[in-house]
Parts: sequence; C-alpha cells; structure tokens
Amino acid sequence: MDRVSPVVRGLFWGMVLLYIGLFSLLTTLKHEAFETTAFDLGNFDQAVWNTSQGRILRLTNIEGIDTRLAHHVEPILLPVSLLYILYSGPQTLLILQTVVIALGAFPVFWLARERLKSDLAGLSFSAAFLLFPALEA
Repeated sequence: MDRVSPVVRGLFWGMVLLYIGLFSLLTTLKHEAFETTAFDLGNFDQAVWNTSQGRILRLTNIEGIDTRLAHHVEPILLPVSLLYILYSGPQTLLILQTVVIALGAFPVFWLARERLKSDLAGLSFSAAFLLFPALEA
C-alpha cells in the first residue's frame, strides 16, 4: 500500500480488522450454537488435529478412507496444523478462514486503485468486497 494517504490506509486497515473481528466472533458463535456441519468442518478439524499429532492428514469419519489424500491433495493443511499449537479446535479453522477472506480486500484495493487511479475507488471497492452478502454468508 505504497503512496496511499494515511487516512485511506487507516480506513482500509480499520475495515479489514473490523471484518476479521466481527466475522471471527460470528462464525465461532455459530459453531458454538451447533450450526456448523460435522462432515465438512469435522473431517478438516480431525485431519488437521491428527497432522498436528504426527498422523499426517488421517481421519476416521468416512467409511473405508483413512486419509484426506484419498479425496484431495491439500498440502496447505500441513502448515495450518501448526496453528493447532496455539489452539486446537475447529474455531482455529473458522478464524483462519475469516482472515484469509478478509485478505482478499488487498488485491481488490490494489486493482481498483491502479485501474481507476484513485485511492477512494480502491477503498470503495474493497468495502464493497467485504460487505458483499454472499461473502459474508
């Protein structure tokens, strides 16, 4: 974010951090209210937890399959498993997902700013990205 005015930079970071804070809270509350799915989140959590324990991408909740590698090759789960050192639970995955989605505002800002030659356009498009209902769902 070079050559961006301090006000726009502050507003941008404020939007991104507010999004991360708000949606991390909402997604963990949704999980605590038993509104997340056991199949998707459950087998990711189990595979990541097992990886953090030295059993690389192992899972037990799909009959006849004992590794996620039988479905997909997801090497990103190896470094993600290191986050389970800080907190071991599906909330870690939910918060990580929120952070990654929020980081999508950076390329939106850069592209809009470059194409439209305006910091305000970059800020507006990144706000539209973060406020897009389908993204928030």
